[in-house]
Amino acid sequence: MDEKKQALENFKKALKAGMPDSEKDLAKLSNELSNLYRKYLKDLKAQLKTWLELYDQMSFSDQLQVERLLNVANVINELVGEPGINIQQSIKGHILKQGTDAYNSVWYELEQSNNILLDFDVLDPHYLETIMEQPVAGKRLSKRLGDSVNQLAKASNNAISRGFMMGKNYADIARDISTETQASYKRAVRIARTESGRVSSISTQKGYKEATDKGIDLKKMWLATLDGRTREDHQHVDGQIREVDKMFQVGGYDALGPHQVGVPSEDINCRCTTRPIVHGIMPTVRRNNITGKVGKWQSYDEWVKIKNKN
Repeated sequence: MDEKKQALENFKKALKAGMPDSEKDLAKLSNELSNLYRKYLKDLKAQLKTWLELYDQMSFSDQLQVERLLNVANVINELVGEPGINIQQSIKGHILKQGTDAYNSVWYELEQSNNILLDFDVLDPHYLETIMEQPVAGKRLSKRLGDSVNQLAKASNNAISRGFMMGKNYADIARDISTETQASYKRAVRIARTESGRVSSISTQKGYKEATDKGIDLKKMWLATLDGRTREDHQHVDGQIREVDKMFQVGGYDALGPHQVGVPSEDINCRCTTRPIVHGIMPTVRRNNITGKVGKWQSYDEWVKIKNKN
């Protein structure tokens, strides 16, 4: 079996197993990240106990320079080092998988709707890596992830420094660094969701373009998530259909697809997707994100009206 057939076959097997599902994948990643952050927090709390014991034995003059004497900043940097590397690797691996799945899903849907075998190119991993590292707001992904880890180390150091200066006990300082760690974890998940969505949207658009180049009668339709967390702008664009090379209108902006608006308020944590419309045939079913059930196709506005009646 050649490489492209193997890629599609693997994707079909994943579908039969209930995957790929971007939300399930994100939940799995979130759990991985949670474990990494918990390890860092556990190690830092253990170190904090040692520091406090030493601090209590110091003279007043030594207590004034406790951070330097205990080498607090360097120890924190060491503690965050390995988890920080693993956090970056986990997020990048997740993004690349989402991009590959999104591209393959285009061809899978086209094959299923046309009942034919299509010749398509396997997505080059270097292509995905390139778009993954495209600067967003002037920063590459690696830089943003690195900054996030460094921010955690700095925030932890500041929390401990304040604790020493204010005479806080272990429980209070531990609570402060737990708060900072939780904030960093949420920031990492937000980056993962946003960037995997962006890369997936771009690779999906690539699949659409290649399909139309092969002569397939194809348009794209914007799909918002059917729940109460969807942005109002994205509710209004739900069901909008465009030629593959044309822009969607989203909150006064133009975009080739979800996550490609280029405005943080429209892109961050967006859960919208697109789907291909072949030969003008509309989909007949859709998943309700609140109930998890698949039912008769309805637009976001129709869903809201039914929900408000119940």
